[in-house]
Amino acid sequence: MWAAPIQLCSPSPPGRDPASPCVLDRSERDTQRLLDGAVHDLRGAHRAISISTELLIGGLPSQLDHDAAYAVRELQTGIAKMNALLSGVSSYALCASVSSYSFGPVAVETALTLALASLEPEIRKTGAVVVHGVLPSVVGDLRRLTELFRNLVGNALKYQGSYVPRIEINASQNSHDWLFSVQDNGIGIDQKHWDGLFVPFRRLHGSEIPGLGLGLAICRKIVEAHEGSIRVESQVGLGTAFVFTLPAT
Repeated sequence: MWAAPIQLCSPSPPGRDPASPCVLDRSERDTQRLLDGAVHDLRGAHRAISISTELLIGGLPSQLDHDAAYAVRELQTGIAKMNALLSGVSSYALCASVSSYSFGPVAVETALTLALASLEPEIRKTGAVVVHGVLPSVVGDLRRLTELFRNLVGNALKYQGSYVPRIEINASQNSHDWLFSVQDNGIGIDQKHWDGLFVPFRRLHGSEIPGLGLGLAICRKIVEAHEGSIRVESQVGLGTAFVFTLPAT
């Protein structure tokens, strides 16, 4: 006999209708458990490999032949990549789990300021100019909204064009939502790639530009957890704007 999926409700943020639809159904919860379990077990394996590698390298002679030195470098590079991947997947898993959010009044300018502070070395290195208009307060999770802006601004810095990066953040309100935009003057994105931008591990430039391909997927999870939506507007050579909504309530 067919049975409707069990709805798993997360606590309603302040100001939201407590009778609003549940965020996670049973299938999504099972996926979340699988992701959390995989990250936990892989972290344990990563620690074991890292410790064993340190012990192994510590017992090697100071002078290694070419092949041995190459093998050590490859091992260390692989461990570093594994660590970055685990951190990215762990962040994605947390942002996908609405139960990990703590909703309350958030000044969006505070979230942006914290994000820019964490990106200060990259901003200084590129000489980027970041400007913003008046930003509202919303009901949200400060930590997640900070991560949202860190990923979007970081993305603009990473895919800069031939000009000094200029990034503009603005907000406007309609009857139901605040509409935010993060606009840059970078290399732009061909429209044929738009649909795959928010898919985990989808990278348009391969290994040419460092990254895991999780930043925009994390952004989508954060916006959706706030009951908003996100999209891209772009033209090759003329920059990109990521536009997202957050409820005005």
